[in-house]
Amino acid sequence: MKIKTLEDYKAANINPKKILFNKGAVVYNAEGTADDEPIVGDGVWLEYWEAASLKAIPDNCPCCNEPLNRNSGNIHGTHIQISQSVMAKSYIIPTCAGCNGKHGQQLDINFVDEILGIEAINKEKQRPDEGAAG
Repeated sequence: MKIKTLEDYKAANINPKKILFNKGAVVYNAEGTADDEPIVGDGVWLEYWEAASLKAIPDNCPCCNEPLNRNSGNIHGTHIQISQSVMAKSYIIPTCAGCNGKHGQQLDINFVDEILGIEAINKEKQRPDEGAAG
């Protein structure tokens, strides 16, 4: 199912939590999320963020002010956390490729007044040994 609107989320009975990060917020780029896929859509976290937030992608990265350009591939839906705890919930925000690659590092939201974080709800991954007759 391709999710493009808030109504699509409601129809799929999915309601990700949202958190507003204000200018000056300190967050951390989550580690170990490269293979994660959103629970709905085509596996693109940026599209997940757009549909759930109903917001336009900012012109510049909220963390480093790098221009964001969808055509250049320099924009990503980045997993961030409020703390570095392994158990911390992840949220998605749009950032540049450079900030998206700073796994485990602190990111400071300094170049927008606010940015909405959308809870990252992942597709369930089937373990290789599941489904095998035993």
